[in-house]
Formats: sequence, structure tokens, C-alpha cells
Amino acid sequence: MLWSQRQRLDLPGVVKFLIGTLNDLGQQGWSPDAVLIEDSANGPAVCQLLQRQIPGLIAVRPRGGKLSRAHAVAPLLEAGQLAFRSGNDALQSELLGFPHGAHDDLVDAFCQGVIWLENRHWPAGGRGAPSSRPLLFSR
Repeated sequence: MLWSQRQRLDLPGVVKFLIGTLNDLGQQGWSPDAVLIEDSANGPAVCQLLQRQIPGLIAVRPRGGKLSRAHAVAPLLEAGQLAFRSGNDALQSELLGFPHGAHDDLVDAFCQGVIWLENRHWPAGGRGAPSSRPLLFSR
């Protein structure tokens, strides 16, 4: 996990934040192959507004509940197949406090991103090295 940030934004704020983040990543030499948007709440509106501007924009429909998604990702964390760069303190704190912490949106975004990566890029069910593809996930 390269970077995470917790924010509560309205639709214009999400659009502005997403475009700004992608521009910042581009200036750092990162070009995400996929931009995942949760297909609930304002996600469909974000996708509709930005589908022509952002290549690789993908709507992801959440399956199951937050707890079941976290249980699906837990073995990968426990096996050391996922790593965190420094600066992900809020996400790590949420993961350690889940499901009883005050916040869980970063946990859910992280889990949905990992599940998507696992399904698309770890065809051996998590065995072997994943391809090096930066991923941005926005709620």
C-alpha cells in the first residue's frame, strides 16, 4: 500500500480530489492502470462524470459486507503478501481497530482494492508475485 488518506467529500470534492491526486501521482512518475470507484453512494455519478477523462476507471460493486471483505483479505496480510509504505498510519490504525474502531472506510477501500487485485492479477489465488501496478481506490 503506497498511500492512503481519509476524507469526507461531496461529489464535486471527490472529482476535484481524484483529478488532483492523479495529477500528483503523474508528477511522481506513477500512472495507475486502474482507478477503482465503489459503485454505490456517489460512485456512479463520479464514474459518469469522469469516464472520458480518466483511463482505466472501473466501477466496483461491493460484494458482501465490510466484515466479510476484511476476512477475505486477512490471510494475505497474515502471510506477509501485502506491505505498507510509511505514511499509512490512519489505514493501519483502522485495520488494527477493525471492526470496533471509530472509522472503517479506509479498511473497506483497502479490502476492496486487494480483492480486486487478487482476482485480476493473482490468478494463482494469491500465490506468486503480483504484477507491479499502482492502484488508486476512491470511495
